Amino acid sequence: RVIDDDLNLTVAADLLHINLSELRRAGLDHLVADQASVPDSVTLSQCCVGRNVRFEGPAKLQRCVVFDDVVIPPHTERADAIFYEDHVLAC
Repeated sequence: RVIDDDLNLTVAADLLHINLSELRRAGLDHLVADQASVPDSVTLSQCCVGRNVRFEGPAKLQRCVVFDDVVIPPHTERADAIFYEDHVLAC
């Protein structure tokens, strides 16, 4: 048996990679939890957005994971990042 990916969930870039791989596998561009509040002024590309996430205004996220209960400030533009509580981890 050959291991194609050796990923570690404690490494931010690996966690992002796993989520993006699962999006591709499912044929989705993004996945947003039902309880998230995503206004029309928000652009998501290859993102996973958790429960109770709130966007306070226009934003553009690319290749990001947003954990539950995160508040995204207006005019946020990020790529290749993980949002957790009040932290943003660049990947």
